[in-house]
Parts: sequence; structure tokens; C-alpha cells
Amino acid sequence: MDAILGTLRAVPIPEPQIDPQLSEMTTVGRVAEIFRYQLLQLEYVLSSGGYLRGFIRLNLMIGVVLLVPTLLVVPVLTMLFGSFVTMTAFLMQAAMNLLFAVLSILAAVASVLVFGYVLKIRLGSGGRGSGRR
Repeated sequence: MDAILGTLRAVPIPEPQIDPQLSEMTTVGRVAEIFRYQLLQLEYVLSSGGYLRGFIRLNLMIGVVLLVPTLLVVPVLTMLFGSFVTMTAFLMQAAMNLLFAVLSILAAVASVLVFGYVLKIRLGSGGRGSGRR
């Protein structure tokens, strides 16, 4: 909480000044200096008390506080959840394979039993039926 209040602390901004050695700078240096002066002048006009700077500082701090966990935690969670999905898919496939193996064994046992029952009926009725005629 102290960090938030510290960032909102308004410090008055001094009026911006152009560098006195502007005429001695290179063209690129002069352009950069004028650009810097214009930005500082705009900030001074909008908020000479420093509230705008404190507001921007607060938003940057909140952004960093939200960005760092997002960049560090979200990829790890994504990888873990992806691994979990893959693992559950493998478990589902293993369960399906076990189910099909059990059903195949049951079908084979049922086929053998039906074949034995039909064979028993055929052999049993064939021997009895020929004696009666």
C-alpha cells in the first residue's frame, strides 16, 4: 500500500528549459533536444503539480506487477495443462485398450462355450436319434 501511495506522490515539476548549448549540437542532437523540450513543455502545461507523472508512474507499476506474473506463470501453467491433457488422453486410450481386450476375451470364451454347447447337442442328439429309428 505504501508503494501505491508513494507512486501517487505529486512532486512539482520545474519549468522545462532548452539546453544552452543547443547551437553547438549536431542536427540529430538538436532535433532530439527540441523534441524532449516539447514533451516536457506539454507535461508541464498539463500538470505542473506532478500529478500526471505520478499517475503514469502508478499505471506503469501496476502494469509491471501484472506483466511479470503473466510472463512467468502463464507459460508454465499452459505447459502443465497441455501435459495434463496429453496424460489424460493416454489414460483414456489405455482404458479403451483394456476394455477391448476384456471384451475380446469374453467374446472368445462365449464363442467356445456356444461351440461346445452346439457340439454337445449335435453329438448327443445324433447318437440318441439314430437308435430310435
